[in-house]
Amino acid sequence: MSDKIEKKCAVRLMQLADMEFLHRVVSIAGWNQIDTDWCRYIRFEPAGCFIAEYDDLPVGTVTTLCYESKIGWIGMLIVDPQARGLGIGSTLMRHAIDYLQHRVQVIKLDATLQGFPVYKKLGFKEEFEIIKLVGKGGNFAPANLPHISFELLPKIIEFDKIAFGASRETVLKQLLEEYQKFTFYEMHHGEIFGYIMATRGRQFWHIGPWVAKNPGIAENLLNALLMIGRGNRFVVDVPRVADASFSLCMVNGFVEQRKYVRMFLGLNKWPGDFSMVYGTGRAEKG
Repeated sequence: MSDKIEKKCAVRLMQLADMEFLHRVVSIAGWNQIDTDWCRYIRFEPAGCFIAEYDDLPVGTVTTLCYESKIGWIGMLIVDPQARGLGIGSTLMRHAIDYLQHRVQVIKLDATLQGFPVYKKLGFKEEFEIIKLVGKGGNFAPANLPHISFELLPKIIEFDKIAFGASRETVLKQLLEEYQKFTFYEMHHGEIFGYIMATRGRQFWHIGPWVAKNPGIAENLLNALLMIGRGNRFVVDVPRVADASFSLCMVNGFVEQRKYVRMFLGLNKWPGDFSMVYGTGRAEKG
């Protein structure tokens, strides 16, 4: 970045008072997040969410999230189109990486195809491909599955930890508080075999996390969710390591929207078991 830009570009902590700008920048980008998502990012990691300012005006965002001291996540890297080409995205990425490198051993993100070469230059490595699919709820065979209760949440957290690689307790608890009606689980002999959640977005309800021991359980969970959400539009991010998930979604009328690449920086010592992951959490949260 030139000296001129260095003098004009500053990075500060994101605040709830930024909500008008945050709402606008998501709308311009055409992303699915809503205002309550921004509130969650700040609540989850108040010292790790940043705003870039240029000439004292907000022009860019990035969020981070720590899962234990193991995995850090970078998301919501958005630069106002009118401020692109000034190195603002790179400045935000450096702040996010610097923040996380002192707290976790591996940093992850879901890269768009446009962002992939940029992150590659920063040292990120490819883990697997993710396909974003969109579809609609309808009159699917009811699975008669129960909603997740707060009493059951500790078991869900431990089950999810096997798949993801680290505890997502804070995130899962918050999502359950807000969207319990859009959660389901399947249990046999006291053991969790799968669970699914969905959260509201600007254009779509987002399915995920969606974690199961086998395709049959995954199908039951999806049917239960699509049934209760009939008439709504859904989006789900499917890891290509979960081919059964891709097939289930296609059978239910989902179509491909775009592709991402999951990438990591550092020691990927906790990769999780993504053969169990039929739909990831949202890209900004893993």
